[in-house]
Amino acid sequence: MLPSSPPNPSTVTSLRFFRRAALLSREEDFSSSARLYREASHLPSGKPVWQWKPLGFCPTVFPDVTTLDRYWQRLDSGLDLAMSSSIPLDWRTLPIDGFFPSFHLPHHNRSCKTVREKFCRIFASAFPRTLLLPANPYNNKGRWRIGFHALHGHEGGFLRGTAGLINGLDKQRFDVFVFVPSISIEHCKRTIKSEGVTFVPLGGSFEDVIEQVRRTSCHLIYYRKVGSDAWSYFFPFARCAPIQVTSYGTHGTSGVDAIDYFLSSSYVEPENGQDNYSEKLFSLNTLPTYQPRLPRPVTPVYRSEFNLPSQGAVYFCPHRTSKYHPDFDTIFREIGRRDPSGHFVLLFGRDERGRDILLDRFRYHLGDTFVRNRMTLLSVLPHEKYCRLLSLATVLLDSPVYAGGLTSFDAFSYGIPEVTLSGSLHVQNFTTGIYRRMSLGHFPCATINEYLDFAVRLGTEPEYRRSVSLEIETQCGKIFGTPEVIREHERFFESVCSELC
Repeated sequence: MLPSSPPNPSTVTSLRFFRRAALLSREEDFSSSARLYREASHLPSGKPVWQWKPLGFCPTVFPDVTTLDRYWQRLDSGLDLAMSSSIPLDWRTLPIDGFFPSFHLPHHNRSCKTVREKFCRIFASAFPRTLLLPANPYNNKGRWRIGFHALHGHEGGFLRGTAGLINGLDKQRFDVFVFVPSISIEHCKRTIKSEGVTFVPLGGSFEDVIEQVRRTSCHLIYYRKVGSDAWSYFFPFARCAPIQVTSYGTHGTSGVDAIDYFLSSSYVEPENGQDNYSEKLFSLNTLPTYQPRLPRPVTPVYRSEFNLPSQGAVYFCPHRTSKYHPDFDTIFREIGRRDPSGHFVLLFGRDERGRDILLDRFRYHLGDTFVRNRMTLLSVLPHEKYCRLLSLATVLLDSPVYAGGLTSFDAFSYGIPEVTLSGSLHVQNFTTGIYRRMSLGHFPCATINEYLDFAVRLGTEPEYRRSVSLEIETQCGKIFGTPEVIREHERFFESVCSELC
């Protein structure tokens, strides 16, 4: 065998710059990363698209609203410049070479529709959609073929919100496919146990995976989460089914013109909800997710287990770091002032760097004494430990610009009140929608003052808090394990698929 040719030095250099730039972007050293991407793109073996990858950068934490506004202005003008440039693109390598809208954007108290549509316009023409349509979409033996797309690393959220739906779908009317990375198949099978479900293991290159999905000839594919990473963002562009749908897990519109419907809820959407979507909005007459109720801890839980004060309210904020919008600082300060014995518990996941930046912001706005004595900051907790901590909460606090999702179902599983501020966007109304579904639409707040009053009253008036908790306990059967969610999805699937005939 002849020895392989030595690597081209320019290729090695460009890849080294590219990989180093990717690492620096994950560390949020955005200026250094942008410089390296730009240098790599201009090397002989570099790709012009790399110089635009900084458009996908977004800080996890902003020091103030003014800085946040400037970020959006730069992003918008940068996208305009990219759209006016002729960028050579190969759709098969876009999950590596391309860029996509940051998943932090919906946490910024503004509609993402225009910006996400601009990202789409940069890449949409790179995909040969006519060639990627299913070859035989009507070979269904009298049943509609419905696919569900699961992402590696997001199996927990996918299973929690869709496993009950998938198990409950009428298999006499639907052939159901679950597209899942090979490494996650067994994990998914332990929860999705219904007969009539075909698991399609995905592996190989992006082009290989697209072909594996196309071969199932689904009429409709449901993408629970679009845009949390490069693969989930670019996958729908290939249009592997005549009808493509996303929903609440995408945190508002995807902006991808190959996605036809956004599946939401009449309990969540404002009157002019369609204005915020690139997709056609379809509102179910129930919630858009099938949720199980969390079991309570089996052994007693005490505050000392988490080093919490023995007295006073526990205001719990189980959020990702990016959800702590600068306006949250005022809420902490005002609740802390009105309830001097209250204590705040914040979760941060694995984002230690973001936590440190956020702590600096809190110290600046709230004072070091407040942060040291009135706040407990925790990182990753095992699920059982999280449930034990949750059970100690007096009240949950939503971000003032972003409502809870799974955490709202968690709180209501235990009858814990949640303070939420309704808004004009889907992501601001999800907790509001859950309250409305429970016939408790009087609890969501319309103004910051109402939010503060409700939170402090829950924290300082035990009898009132017990009465609210009792209302939640009485009504929460309407949001957990309800067959109406399955039937509403079935009606939606049949309604839109019948348009293919």
